[in-house]
Formats: sequence, C-alpha cells, structure tokens
Amino acid sequence: MRWRLSLLMFLYYAIQGAFVPLFSLRLQELGLTPLEMGWACATQALAALVAPLVAGQIADRWLPAERCLAICAVLSGTLLWVLADLESPSAIFTGSLALWLVLGPASTLSTALSFAHLPEQGRHFGQIRLWGTIGWATSGWLVGFWPASRTCWPGYPR
Repeated sequence: MRWRLSLLMFLYYAIQGAFVPLFSLRLQELGLTPLEMGWACATQALAALVAPLVAGQIADRWLPAERCLAICAVLSGTLLWVLADLESPSAIFTGSLALWLVLGPASTLSTALSFAHLPEQGRHFGQIRLWGTIGWATSGWLVGFWPASRTCWPGYPR
C-alpha cells in the first residue's frame, strides 16, 4: 500500500510541477498585462478557499475518496487540455479557476486517503509525501530540459 500511495503523491504533484512554473511564461507569451497575469495566478489561492470544503463533503457523503480522486484526475486533465488553447484573459481566468477547483481538493483527498490506509500515519506519511516533492522536481526538470520548451517562450533561460 505504501508504494501505491507514494505513486499517487508523485503523480499528483508532478502535474503541478510541470504546469505551475511555466504558466506565467505562457501568460506572458499571450501578452497579458501584469494585472491579468496576477488574477490568473491567484485562481489557485481562490480555489484553495472553497474547493476542499466542497470536495470533503462530497467524499464524506456521496462518493468514496478514491472515486473523487479519479474524477478530479479526469477533469483536471481535460481542463489542462482546454486551458492550453485559451487566449483571452477572461477565458484563462475561468479555465484556471475551474482547473484549481478540481485539482485543489485532490491534495486534501490524497492526504486523507493516505492517513486512512497507513497503519502508522505519523511514521510513514512523511516518506510517502516526499514522493510528491520528488514528482514536482522531476517533472519541472523534464519540462525544462525538453527542447520545445526552450524555444516556445521568449525570455526562457537557455
């Protein structure tokens, strides 16, 4: 069970590690103003206020946490695909907010799932959560070393 939870953390944070560092560069490439970029980047914080409460209620009352995580994964993948094609500031704000409303609760649900399935939570959770950090760093490095990423964004360090 520990390696499956570690893989869950790795994959969950790998998505964010590939998306978050390059998001502002993409917004800059689209010609958004600093205020519009700030609003688009603030959607993560806005969603963090509401989404875990709603997802927690859904996971506690209607669906198991595992199914909620699966739904969050499918929806976040679809929203990332859609977000890649958006160009207007209002559409980007809406798409980014929708993404974080779906992706944000997955953190809370994956942590709750880990604590529910680990026999000694205090002893093993740190080792499992470490794989989330490794996933973030690994995906960031892979995207940074990808040749296409060096030519897509102006000002990207070569």
